[in-house]
Amino acid sequence: MERLGMHKLQHCLTGFAAASLSLFFIGREGIDLSILFASVFFLVVCVTDTVFARIPNLFSYTLALLALGYHALGSGLPGLNMALAGLLTGLGMFLLPFLLGGMGAGDVKALAALGALVGPGAIFQIFLYTAFLGGAMAIVHSLCKEISMGKSRPWRQAVTAAVGSGDSEGSLALASQAKVKFPFAPAIAFGYYAYLGWGAII
Repeated sequence: MERLGMHKLQHCLTGFAAASLSLFFIGREGIDLSILFASVFFLVVCVTDTVFARIPNLFSYTLALLALGYHALGSGLPGLNMALAGLLTGLGMFLLPFLLGGMGAGDVKALAALGALVGPGAIFQIFLYTAFLGGAMAIVHSLCKEISMGKSRPWRQAVTAAVGSGDSEGSLALASQAKVKFPFAPAIAFGYYAYLGWGAII
């Protein structure tokens, strides 16, 4: 029970931090409509993923439809094509980690919906941020789990695997390899806000 409570606390702290960041952006004056859509989406899904360990399809589908309509109305057919390309790119980015069992279908759909909103170039950059941040979160959760169970060596192996892989797919697969499950919606949210703040990685 004590270990379960510790894991729940870790999940809640991560989800609370991501939701708070979303609220910060929602409250900003003159916020871009696309950022508002994304921030409301993350506020909701970070809560549901933290509390219920799921991202309901309703929220991802709603964001995807809003994104398609937003770009179609704003830029016509080119905007719609850009949104569709972003959706497909986001869907493809999480395909391998999903097949490896490192994340759920809800995470894949969430990134796809976000891709429809931001476009293919931006979603690729967000994916890179999310991959490394998600890998870091997996290390922290793995470390806390091993400490709570009185072990210490596996976390060193997790760090070595993440640093040595040097690629985003390896970072995302870390949670699966370490058998650590945690809400991934906050990692996507952190990746999105990191991209807003720091721009493209490559």
